[in-house]
Amino acid sequence: MRFVRDGRRVAIVSNNSSVAVQRFMTQHDLQHAIDGVYGRDSATLHCLKPDPYLLNRAVEDLGTTPEDCVFVGDSVSDVIAAHTARISCIAFANRPEKIATLGAHSPAATITSMMHLLSVQ
Repeated sequence: MRFVRDGRRVAIVSNNSSVAVQRFMTQHDLQHAIDGVYGRDSATLHCLKPDPYLLNRAVEDLGTTPEDCVFVGDSVSDVIAAHTARISCIAFANRPEKIATLGAHSPAATITSMMHLLSVQ
């Protein structure tokens, strides 16, 4: 079963290493669901979020535009990177105290469960 529906593509943009993200995806049989992984490597240590570099690479590699993307992030640096890259950001407040912290940086929306994304059309 394909994770991505209706022509939507999914990429992971992380300050974690690309190798660690790939390993996690393999362990959980998720590699078929992801169109790209953009993470930390030794050449781009200076370009981690809040720098928009990794987000910009994902947008370019996926052949899309920032206006057609949505980034889901769980940190202030994620929201800042999305704003700088001109990408709409959904803040994931996975702890109650993050609601106000992330909200202070004006994401397009804030969610407290990834289940909220399942109903998005």
